[in-house]
Amino acid sequence: NWSYSEFLYWSSKWKGVNRSHSHANAVERFLSGRCNHHPGEVIHNWITSPDGRPGTNRDAKDQMWSTAALPHYWEIKNVRASLTSFAAQTSIAHAIKQAKKAVGKIIRHHEPFLFNFLSCIATGKVHNGAVVARKTRPTDIVITHCIASLNFSLNRRANWLPVARGTLYFAHSAPVDLFSYESRIGTMPAYSTVYRILRDLGLSEALVTEMAGKDPMQWGKFFIDNVQNFLRQRDMRAGRENKMTIGLAGTYIQYPPGTFDPAALDLTDRQARISKNERAKVTPAKFLDLINHEHLETIGCIQWLECLSTYVPELDHYLPHVAMLYESRAAIHRLKPEPSKIHPLSTNGRDENITAEFYAAILDFFRQGGQTKDNFLHRLWPFGGDGLTYQRLLELQRYLQYNDNDLLSLRILEPQLEWWHTMWTDLCRVYETHWGKPLSKDPSTLGHSSRKIGREDPSNLKKVDYYPSAQLAYLVLDVRMLDCWRLLLKTPDLFVYFRDCKTKNIIPPFEDLEKIARQLYATYSCTRGMSHAMHNADLPEDKLDWTKNVPMGTPWTGLAAEDIGLAPSTSSIRIAAAQKQKSKKKTQLQQRAEVEREEGRKHADDVLANSIAFMRDTLVSRECANAVASGDVGRVWEVLKVMLFTFAGSAHSKYATYLLETITVLEIESSAALRKALLSTMLVNLSGKPGTFAPCDLIQEYFNRLLEAIVERKGKEFDHSFIQSVISRNLHNLARVKTDLRGGVDLEKRAGRHTEPHNNPEVRSLLQLYAHHGLHSRRPGPITTTNTSETSATNTSETSATISLNDGDHLDELEPEDSDSSDGSDSDDEDPSFRNTLGVMQLVDGQLIAQTFD
Repeated sequence: NWSYSEFLYWSSKWKGVNRSHSHANAVERFLSGRCNHHPGEVIHNWITSPDGRPGTNRDAKDQMWSTAALPHYWEIKNVRASLTSFAAQTSIAHAIKQAKKAVGKIIRHHEPFLFNFLSCIATGKVHNGAVVARKTRPTDIVITHCIASLNFSLNRRANWLPVARGTLYFAHSAPVDLFSYESRIGTMPAYSTVYRILRDLGLSEALVTEMAGKDPMQWGKFFIDNVQNFLRQRDMRAGRENKMTIGLAGTYIQYPPGTFDPAALDLTDRQARISKNERAKVTPAKFLDLINHEHLETIGCIQWLECLSTYVPELDHYLPHVAMLYESRAAIHRLKPEPSKIHPLSTNGRDENITAEFYAAILDFFRQGGQTKDNFLHRLWPFGGDGLTYQRLLELQRYLQYNDNDLLSLRILEPQLEWWHTMWTDLCRVYETHWGKPLSKDPSTLGHSSRKIGREDPSNLKKVDYYPSAQLAYLVLDVRMLDCWRLLLKTPDLFVYFRDCKTKNIIPPFEDLEKIARQLYATYSCTRGMSHAMHNADLPEDKLDWTKNVPMGTPWTGLAAEDIGLAPSTSSIRIAAAQKQKSKKKTQLQQRAEVEREEGRKHADDVLANSIAFMRDTLVSRECANAVASGDVGRVWEVLKVMLFTFAGSAHSKYATYLLETITVLEIESSAALRKALLSTMLVNLSGKPGTFAPCDLIQEYFNRLLEAIVERKGKEFDHSFIQSVISRNLHNLARVKTDLRGGVDLEKRAGRHTEPHNNPEVRSLLQLYAHHGLHSRRPGPITTTNTSETSATNTSETSATISLNDGDHLDELEPEDSDSSDGSDSDDEDPSFRNTLGVMQLVDGQLIAQTFD
């Protein structure tokens, strides 16, 4: 006579019991679910039956969901306590088994049970059959980090995500106390472990860089920049003082086999071309002939079309076609959007302004790239830097030209002027030239427009903050272009005009707009249009095509001559210095300028001419930024040829010298294959995505910011072993872990970037301002004369000199390059106190967008 419990126990027991065939068959049918009622129903009845409640049984309550090793779930007597403990203990055993298999594997694939189990906990209840997605703490991300911590606590080799998290903390210079805390709770390794990992990565990176440099089938490029940091001593003692630490940082770019023609890198061919001394025969006319005016007109017209399509909603469907024109009609030499293989080099504590130290630093960078005086590849090695570094490299080559060793003489080194500092200096030139005087009433000046929309004046026009200043200059350029569109379409309101066109279904076809854009380019954004404004503003409408396109307005009133004109440039400063210090006799250039000024005053509209000059210069600046982002080095090269002349007529004459040397080397002393190869090394693409190219010196600037932040935190000098072995070699890893981990948890939209908001209020305000003043109409006649000073004379004389550059008559009248009067604003790369906003120009859906970073 069995009891109910004895019947259930003995009927289900299978181990150590001799069951009859009918007994075993009956149990098998029930447990396999082939009976009318299956085990799940029985278990459900047991777990829900009020008969199984623990009641006042304290032991049974404590044993509910027990995960302890003892007692085992089969030793617990209460049914609910036993069943819940069974679920918990078997689940844990299964999770541990999967975790052991998941070391170094993908969590979700190799630990599905634990992942799904925790998902149920993190998700909570299901509402109406649907799981509500979480935005602040996404379930998958939380569970992944939770399981990673559990696996790391089980096996220290299951540390991919914990190590990545530790590296992220290291990159942000987190305090050691945070490392200790996070290590104790199992979310990351200890600080010492992260340190060893980065040290080993640095050693591995050094070996990879050296082997890549020694590989004759591959090519590489070095680019360097100076770094500095104010070292503040925390414990002042004798011999310990606060000081500025300086050094040099560099990066090596590795190009895979087949990227360039090996014959293009032949050092012998290059030396043979240099020995011909063709540079002795070049003239200003030669450099003018190198400018591709047809291409400049093409990109100018595209910018006019892009401006209209961007700001007029009814025409935004033309934007993809405009982007296609950049990639087809305007394209010259586009690089493939592939990720660049970069290798940061170890820093050193040498000063580039001390020749011996700079030379030692160059040899050290060569050594890290696998090139030594006794064992080096006999070919050209590009070596890039900013203007000052470029100048120092050229000086070193002159000093060492008689050394027999091609490496020690730096004959294998090819100095390159990097492009971001050149673009920045050109923007500074635009601001110096077109900002105008404080509180000027001249609506053609950039400063007048800036104050109208509430922007602050730059603290130093010689060194403007690149990204905010570029945004302002390009905004003013766009609005002035829109105002010119309004005049040529003969409408009081451009937006209402196209709104009506859409209502009437008469939107102009793209071909018609393109014809108008060519007229606008020739009228308002080239030197010829500026010349017409200064000499032919009062001609009848039917005399010139230019006068047909520019409507006649009323003469200017209320503007004094000192309000009209551009900031004094290098030539005017030199002329003034010559008058005071050398002779009172007027030079030929001054005499001609005065005559032209007095005679042309009756026919000139200086305000319109100044606005055209601004649009011409800023259009070139934006084209350079656009071409860089798109990776078209050919377009950038065409713009640099123009900048040669604009720098020559500005206070930044050193950059004119740098570009003169660069253009001479590439156009005269290099083969076509070498020129193509060297230009292809000027841009870097870290992501491999289209529209994300950047100049090499901008990437180095970004690495320098990371390096200087860590150096400041650690209080080390740049030649310290910790900085050289652990930090500088891993700058790209530290940069990537910041972006990759933020992107991995869906924070890329909040990754410290600041994109441009819309400018609708500013556009409306500036359009009203320009329409009110008739800025782009012809308003000829003399301005009220008080004291014209040197500024107005500068405008006329420099414009005339620009137009007549082909004659070369005025070049001898200027003072030599080393004149003291021109040194003040040429130190663009020497001021350690000035720091640009960190950012990047990128193409997003064909639009040039400036992104700045915290």
